Order: sequence, then structure tokens, then C-alpha cells
Amino acid sequence: MTKTELTDRLTVLLGGRVAEEIVFGEISTGAHNDLQRATDIATSMVKEYGMSEKMGYVTFEKEKKPLFLPSSLISSREYSEDTARQIDEEVKKIIDGSHRGAKEHPHGEEE
Repeated sequence: MTKTELTDRLTVLLGGRVAEEIVFGEISTGAHNDLQRATDIATSMVKEYGMSEKMGYVTFEKEKKPLFLPSSLISSREYSEDTARQIDEEVKKIIDGSHRGAKEHPHGEEE
């Protein structure tokens, strides 16, 4: 999928949250699954697909957790805390941008 296709999918996923904000003036737990799916897509865009200008064309593999050891005993991340923070910031930036897009075009109309 292209970056535009993924971003459009994020905007659709965040539409439920935007609908709550517009119709009810507050948010609920109803959009939880959509938010999780959107976060997973945005994380993959940054960590796996090289779709972040800030992070560049680098892949930050998903953490692999061994089945036989508690995760508290294993640190499998192969990048620094600073890089982890930057990844988190980029994921948030993508999600926030898609949220704004859903809010600006609540019925899917194009500019």
C-alpha cells in the first residue's frame, strides 16, 4: 500500500472518534478498537515501512518476545531510548494529522 492509502485508512479509522466529538461533545471508549488499529498502522509506517521523514528510510523491527521467558527479563529493542521517543513522536504526529483530516472532512469530501 502507498503512504497515501495508509493515511486515508487512518483517517477513516479515526472518523468514529471525530463523530463522537462532533455529535456528543465528548469521547467514549467506543473507538478503542479503531484507535488501536490506527496506532498499529502508524507504528508500522514509522518502524517498518520507512514512511517517516524524520526517521528516514530505516527499519526499526518490532520487538520479538520469546515465548519461554517473561518479557521483564528480556530487552530485545535494538535502538536507543532517544530513538524510541522519536518513533513515539512520529507515530503521534501521523495519528494527530489523520485526526485533523477526519475533522476537516467529516463526510469524506475532497478539497
